[in-house]
Amino acid sequence: MVSSFVLAIAAACASAGCGVQPPKQTTFTFSYDVISERPATTPIDAPSIVDLETPKVALAIIDDKGFRSGGVTMRTTPTTEHGAQFMVSEDDRRVEFVRRNDDGSIALTTLIERPDNALTLFEPPLIVAPATLEPGASFTSESAMRVVAIDDPSRQREHGPCKHTVTYANDATVRLAAGEVDVARLEVRFEADLRLANAEESTTMYVSRGETPGAQGEQLKGLILKHSSEKITILGAFPRTTRRTLLRETWTP
Repeated sequence: MVSSFVLAIAAACASAGCGVQPPKQTTFTFSYDVISERPATTPIDAPSIVDLETPKVALAIIDDKGFRSGGVTMRTTPTTEHGAQFMVSEDDRRVEFVRRNDDGSIALTTLIERPDNALTLFEPPLIVAPATLEPGASFTSESAMRVVAIDDPSRQREHGPCKHTVTYANDATVRLAAGEVDVARLEVRFEADLRLANAEESTTMYVSRGETPGAQGEQLKGLILKHSSEKITILGAFPRTTRRTLLRETWTP
């Protein structure tokens, strides 16, 4: 959904030593290839864009040479905190609180970044997936971000408007070790204009509706492949850009 790098702005502004150490590289590669693209013909719905049904998903972090340089585990569990219905956790460091609106859209209410002691509130909740998105269409949601300290919510660290746009670009077929998967290619752009910093994130997401079974009969549903590029500029200077590729590793809970 929304990048952890983008939403850790307050910590970045407060500290000069905010670089991330590169993960240790392993010795094997992960194979994937976008073998074809075609115009989309069928609308995509919110549950296909943001999968809240799969309890556990493992994602490999892939470097520029195709090596697995790390991994993350995403867990989705019910909750009633922060006006949400689900919390999506990335290991022990990050939690997104999301809900399904009455119209079928999915919205982000709150985000927690534990390493940065940062809790980000979206007022109103930021819609990250419309109920339905037509082929070639875009949907934009705007909200106000407020970043406070987890251990002292009365202490505000950053604030400002943000905007999230998702575009249903086309359909594609991705070849993986588990088999070929039919996917929708989505282009997502997130922008934040905060008091001390500006942030931009561009993401390409390949998501499966679960129409194509894997080589072992697995249900290949949800996020398959994700490329993201994030840029943050503090006080109008010293822009920094980070990129990350995530590839689905497992298909079963």
